[in-house]
Amino acid sequence: MPFTLRSLFQQPETVQTMPLTTLLSAYIETLKGNHDTYRFARQLHDNHFRSWEQPTFAQIEDWVKAHADRPHLANKGLGVLKAAYNWGIRRGLHHGVNPAQGVKRCRVYSRERVLSPGEIALVLASLDHVPIKLAAVLVVLLTTGCRLGEAVTMRRNLVNMTTGQWTQPRTKNGKTHTTYLSTQAREWLAKLPSDSDYFFQGHYGHHYSRCGAEKLWRELRSQLGIDARLHDFRRSLATHLYLATRDEYLVKRCINHVQTSVTAIYVRIGYEEVATALQAQADRFFALPLPVKGIVSTPPPKNFRLVQ
Repeated sequence: MPFTLRSLFQQPETVQTMPLTTLLSAYIETLKGNHDTYRFARQLHDNHFRSWEQPTFAQIEDWVKAHADRPHLANKGLGVLKAAYNWGIRRGLHHGVNPAQGVKRCRVYSRERVLSPGEIALVLASLDHVPIKLAAVLVVLLTTGCRLGEAVTMRRNLVNMTTGQWTQPRTKNGKTHTTYLSTQAREWLAKLPSDSDYFFQGHYGHHYSRCGAEKLWRELRSQLGIDARLHDFRRSLATHLYLATRDEYLVKRCINHVQTSVTAIYVRIGYEEVATALQAQADRFFALPLPVKGIVSTPPPKNFRLVQ
């Protein structure tokens, strides 16, 4: 092969002791402790990598580029491949370099989607027409600003249903977070079956999966004509809370954002302030009238219902 600048930096061909599909299947079995991660990795294997035997750097790079229109899928797929090979190398199942190492991730742009008051009113008006589990998830997301993964893994022993205090032992930023569940959120949580450690019960003792919630939300949003993701609920709560209070530090404390500015280090906002602010915002949301113009002018029809 003639020398080129690309060949100088391109990873060499690897010598493997087992095909990727076998290595990946073995690695995925180690993820069973995390139901959502396991399920997603299994879907990646079955839908994209099942026929791969000895992929090269170029093949993996081409796959990532081919899915650039779905950057989250491309990046997660690349991450699973890198992790599987690194796991195989550590255990002597793969010899040579990691062929996924050095492949560039797709660029992901931050979303700016915020639900309008009319869209929020429409979502809340639809709660009685969707499965209780989805309705409760939507209310929790909208009134606390928590992440979907935090909502579906909510444990009963960490929530005081009388005061609304919800303690999250470990969050994305690695810190414990104590937040407040509004009276509206607790009303919906109280409707859920209580025979599990989790409020949102899944199958075989697991919690409700993020994939399950996202699937039902996609169906609901298509019927409501709302182009928004569940994570946009977090941004929507933060935005509307800021518009109502103009207090940046309060908003960041409510949604558990790390604050590194000098002023933020000295500003301490307690649980009582958070509880008051979140309850007031929940009351404002539930008092919103349905839009007369715009998305729809009437509540969902009586025969509108999602089936779980």
